[in-house]
Amino acid sequence: MRRSQAEAIAVGAAGALLAYATGRTVGVAVPAAVVGGLSGSLNGWRRIYDWRSGAGLAGFVLDHSWGLVSTAGGLLSHALSTAGSDPAYVAEASERRGRHVYDAGFSVRRGFAMTMGNVVTSARGRYRLVDDHEQVHVWQGRLLGPLYPVVYVGWSVVAAPLGVWRWWRNGRTQPLGRCVDAVSYRANPFERWAYAVQARRSRSAAERSQEAQ
Repeated sequence: MRRSQAEAIAVGAAGALLAYATGRTVGVAVPAAVVGGLSGSLNGWRRIYDWRSGAGLAGFVLDHSWGLVSTAGGLLSHALSTAGSDPAYVAEASERRGRHVYDAGFSVRRGFAMTMGNVVTSARGRYRLVDDHEQVHVWQGRLLGPLYPVVYVGWSVVAAPLGVWRWWRNGRTQPLGRCVDAVSYRANPFERWAYAVQARRSRSAAERSQEAQ
């Protein structure tokens, strides 16, 4: 038996048991176990967790317990991505990195990478962006659990009309889409958090580059 197959079986079984115990607390034990088993099997087969690190173990536990809602979204992203054209899975950006990375695949915004659970789609070779920005979203879903998708989507829905109002109030001098985007996306606290981390890491990388010269 190949190592990836053995890991898929072990992680799938552990993920199903952990998700079952989590789902049982809210009366959805069997659906939760299905999500946990599917997710664990795929995560194990692609060997995304670094079992030698605390972050790897924590990622596995959170993905199949507190962060199970985001994990279910990740399975949906897998399905939507692989149902279309070749999503170009990037093993070298995924293995032991706690995530699945696709160069193409599902995205709600053209040209933007997208993260659902531990699945990053539409990376298009921008692996620095995946490390510095999208990985933050992976951990937001893990740490904030069911609150993350509810607050993220809720903010976007509620803020969109505010963007329209701002566009109207300012005399419609700017494109409507830009005004809505500024409020519903750019001002989203989870996006501001991710962009702040990305900017800080970019500055650190630039400083190290200067020091090396």
